[in-house]
Amino acid sequence: ANANGSILLMTDVNDEEYTNLQKVTKHFGLSKVDGIVFEDDADYCMSNYANYLMPEFTSHSITDKLLHGNYQVVLPFAHAIAIDSDVKEALKTPILHTSKYAYNKVKGIHATTGTYEDGDEKAGPDGFSVAAASMIQSGENEYQYMVWIGTTYLTNSDIDSMVSGSNTQFVCDSLSWMCDLEDNVTIHGKEVTQYYLSLTKSKARTLTTMMVFVIPGIMLLAGLFTVLKRRKL
Repeated sequence: ANANGSILLMTDVNDEEYTNLQKVTKHFGLSKVDGIVFEDDADYCMSNYANYLMPEFTSHSITDKLLHGNYQVVLPFAHAIAIDSDVKEALKTPILHTSKYAYNKVKGIHATTGTYEDGDEKAGPDGFSVAAASMIQSGENEYQYMVWIGTTYLTNSDIDSMVSGSNTQFVCDSLSWMCDLEDNVTIHGKEVTQYYLSLTKSKARTLTTMMVFVIPGIMLLAGLFTVLKRRKL
């Protein structure tokens, strides 16, 4: 939080109720949705990890730099954030959202399976918002800002390294927006000691097909062609 009443908030999927905090978030037109979000679209999650979300960016001052650079962020064990359209004084944007095929495990940490069950919530056409930004004019040329991210794992160093620092960049760009800085601070860099190849589930499936079937098939056909050609000679 800062002096003008703005706040950057990251919360996890536990069952605790934060009464005072909820009053603050509702002032900005945002509220927590209980449960853990899973993704059923292979382009929106990490390979083999349906609860490691790789959500889509909504164009916003916070996200534009990452969006135009084709970067991705990853949000493990995230909860959804509801946006209250009745709070008219707040300008609210779901800056990160899932696909329409995502679903919310309403039992949260008490769920015994990650697959969809009766009673779980489907996302619908707009997906779930897993990070949102809201601003309220508090005076002449004065604003209060809030950025809410539905996971506390965003800045975990191991998670951040999976996307080459994009998670940290997302947090820095959020702070820049909250501080009303015209030029966001850029810290994006390359890891010099270790590298990760982060793929969505669909990309991993395509790569596997290429490596296991397509390339060996081409090599086999090329070999057969060579053998047959030599026999004719």
